[in-house]
Amino acid sequence: MLAEYAIVFVRAPKERLVAAERLVCSLPGFLGGGVAECDLHHCAASGYLAAVLRGAREVFRPEVVARIGFWAARVGARGFLVGDLSPEEQERFRAELRLCERTVEGTLLGQIEEIGGRFLRALGSPLPQRPVARLVLGVDLDGPGGRGIHYRPESRALLVAGALAPPRGDQLAVAVREHRLPRPVEGWATVVEVRGREEAGPGKPAGFVLRIEGPAALHELLAARARDEKAQEVRAAPRFPVKAPVAVRPAPPRAAAPAVLVPPPPPAHA
Repeated sequence: MLAEYAIVFVRAPKERLVAAERLVCSLPGFLGGGVAECDLHHCAASGYLAAVLRGAREVFRPEVVARIGFWAARVGARGFLVGDLSPEEQERFRAELRLCERTVEGTLLGQIEEIGGRFLRALGSPLPQRPVARLVLGVDLDGPGGRGIHYRPESRALLVAGALAPPRGDQLAVAVREHRLPRPVEGWATVVEVRGREEAGPGKPAGFVLRIEGPAALHELLAARARDEKAQEVRAAPRFPVKAPVAVRPAPPRAAAPAVLVPPPPPAHA
């Protein structure tokens, strides 16, 4: 039985087409040798862009689905198994595809780098002749997600919090950015632990752990950052992050307390 996996960019700007090309051209490696074909769809009016993988159901093993979903989210796309949608959602998805005036169907994954790259560059990528590079996991220590990144120097373990994760055992190229450095420090790492949302709890956020394999400069950067953060932990009481909406309202004025007449003390006597 055939299954389909879709990667959808909604209103993708031209600047994101370079990342989309890298993602599409990385699909053969994501499937680990699985046989599949790929359809590409684009609608000029809305900017809707979709890649639909089609293959035997056993091709889309849980680790393959996790891998594609993780990297799709990293480049601003949504990945999903089409068969997991409700009938109404599947019909809306098919209707979006029918609106696409530019399509390439039935491309074998062995040809996707050439055909898919040419298809995406023809859409107006700002770098039409850019050579395709491998996907790199960018880590910004000073960015919005920096609070969810922690490093244990003694085990070279980098915890990255998040709802999506690559499967355990994957080898990743990483680039770590720090505001004091002119350019990111690049290296490579292995996924050694994955914690899903159902396993998360206080002090154990969902995410994954990378073992930093090298080079030494990357380990030294992360270790120095970890030492700086530990030195700054001088809070007398823990801070509890609150993610729920909090409404702040002024307290109502308190009514004046009624005056209480205190009787004078009795006169002293022997």
